[in-house]
Amino acid sequence: MKSYDRTHTKREADLEALRELIETHRVARRPGPAAGVPPWWGQFAIAYEEAVVREAKGAEREALLRLARCGRLGIVRRFVCGAERPAAEAWCGHPFCPACAQADAAHAAQSLRRRWGDSGRVLHVHIPIRSPGGPALPSRSAVAAVRDAWVAISRRVAAASGLPRLEGLPRMVVHPGGVTQIVRLPWRSRGGRLEDVAERSLARAVERTARHVGLRGVAATAVSATEGERRLVAAMTREAELFREAVAADLERLAALPRSAGDATHDAALRATARRWVGWVRARKREARRKLILGSKDALPAPSTKVRR
Repeated sequence: MKSYDRTHTKREADLEALRELIETHRVARRPGPAAGVPPWWGQFAIAYEEAVVREAKGAEREALLRLARCGRLGIVRRFVCGAERPAAEAWCGHPFCPACAQADAAHAAQSLRRRWGDSGRVLHVHIPIRSPGGPALPSRSAVAAVRDAWVAISRRVAAASGLPRLEGLPRMVVHPGGVTQIVRLPWRSRGGRLEDVAERSLARAVERTARHVGLRGVAATAVSATEGERRLVAAMTREAELFREAVAADLERLAALPRSAGDATHDAALRATARRWVGWVRARKREARRKLILGSKDALPAPSTKVRR
């Protein structure tokens, strides 16, 4: 009779469980774009992939190619019995990917609805920052300068209004074109006409004070927690939206170019445009470890963007 060996038995059980799942692999999607992927994504992907193959090698090439493949491939699990089950439609996780951005935003919205239930009303503040254009993020130094300026704004508004001081480091999302802040109001919201007046006065005070400390174009509005969630999620998906808009405009411009047999102008323009797309994705790759959802430990809870793919 075989003696009982706990370690051996556990190992056999683990191996048996692993044998149930042969592999997780990528497969071609059904005809048509994935959820959140625009219809022209396939046209973009072909030109982009060709540019990546020309411009990059090795590990960098594979990393850059994931963006295009995510819109056209899915991940399925194949079991020993031959059955397959979809595991993920959006899986690359790139901030420019429309499918992944949509999935992350939906997950973040769900997280915010759970965690902001008792927040009442909040102050939405958009602070523009000049950026290089396209889907590029503002520099770290520019964001740091805005955060320092906000600390001064919160102090000055409190001194001028006599209200409790606004958060010095509220929840903030960095995105192309600036930052979006969701700030707790310095009082408990109960509704009513007088509170509406106080909210509008606070928002105008923030905008005036921002101009005094050198920030131009700041817009502040008191909104419900639900609307604050929506605006925060919109800021989180701004990179993908701007990338999609830029690529769509490029494809529309290329489609308008005259084409004739033997004329290489269109092909040359397409290659040059695709190189610019690769440059944007490369530049974003260098920012991969950058934290874009900021705030102090006392700020409104940060939305979770971890999606099971």
